[in-house]
Amino acid sequence: LLEGTVLQARFSRNLWSKWYLGLTVRYLDVSQSLGTDIIDNDFNLLPNISSLGVGLNLDYDSRDMPSNPYGGRYLELRAMHSGQSNSEADPYQSYYARFRSYHSLRDSMVFAWEVNACAKDGQIPLWDTCRLGLRGFPGTDYLSKESIYAQAEFRWRFHKRWGMVAFGGAGRVNGAFLNIGEDKTVPSYGVGIRFMVLESQRINVRVDYARSDHGNEAWYLSVTEAF
Repeated sequence: LLEGTVLQARFSRNLWSKWYLGLTVRYLDVSQSLGTDIIDNDFNLLPNISSLGVGLNLDYDSRDMPSNPYGGRYLELRAMHSGQSNSEADPYQSYYARFRSYHSLRDSMVFAWEVNACAKDGQIPLWDTCRLGLRGFPGTDYLSKESIYAQAEFRWRFHKRWGMVAFGGAGRVNGAFLNIGEDKTVPSYGVGIRFMVLESQRINVRVDYARSDHGNEAWYLSVTEAF
């Protein structure tokens, strides 16, 4: 069981052309209950943890429209230092890298792909681990200190407001909580349907069906694209 408060603010300033430098400030106050006695020295498992983090972001963004790009690239590099109160754990560091690319094959077809990497250093709270941002399994299945995953999506708008997608991807974790998913490639694949509710911003409502390994499957209902 996990409950708490998360507050985050991000400020960015254009450096030149399509490059941006930013500052992120994040505060979390979380209570976690695992329901059993578990010991893992790489993770802070205390029931109550507060954390204040400050980080720097460097972004490159050439997307034609961030909410639903038909073309362009997006690169995000982020590093954050987070302290922990109400615990004996030392501060920990977080590092993220993300690259997304969008290619318009024709007026009604877009091919999109992304690569994500995450690394943590120190004894980190269980709720702030690296994860696999793929579809087809619960987001808490693979918690780790390092993760990398990639996915691609083919998007076809077959009507003015309606569209379909097919997607697939895979990822791996290292330094996993209780060694769950260690040294294993996790697949993800599925299909979805889209309905555009705001044409001026290309805002879609999406319904996706995804599968993964060991018979895992999931449905997703959300606004905007997965990436």
